Amino acid sequence: GGGGSSTGARAPGSGPENAPAQKAEDDGAAAAGRATVSELLRAWGDQSRVLELVEKAEQRLAGSAQLLVDVYGAAVDAYGYRQSPAPWELRELCVKCLRAVCRFGEPAAARAFHDRLLAFDIGVTEARLFEARASLEERLGNIAAAEEVLRRGLDLGATPARVLSR
Repeated sequence: GGGGSSTGARAPGSGPENAPAQKAEDDGAAAAGRATVSELLRAWGDQSRVLELVEKAEQRLAGSAQLLVDVYGAAVDAYGYRQSPAPWELRELCVKCLRAVCRFGEPAAARAFHDRLLAFDIGVTEARLFEARASLEERLGNIAAAEEVLRRGLDLGATPARVLSR
């Protein structure tokens, strides 16, 4: 055998000899993420354009969780809705964003985003947001906090309630 390990411990192309290629790929994804965030800011209030940019970013940045967190956050801000109840597309976007921040971001940022959403009808009525926050608390070992989040969602009448019943 040539230049690789014969034990199969390392996947082909994952060795240090490929580190420059991986860095270039990571840099390209970061640049695409930054470009998408900039485009989202320019699309402020144009809901269909915001959703189009998110869809493209999800395809381009599928393996870059932190970049998607940034894109989702910018998209929620750029969506700029005023209607109540919130449209389905915005609810989906907020759920994607909170789930991503809970999974890949800082816990404080996830809690702050959820708390911010609670100031609007979407934060009170969308059970999946409470479920995402509760999952974060569980993963961090805060079982009592997770139970409180679920209970609060039920008390506020978030739907679908079955998401909050564990």
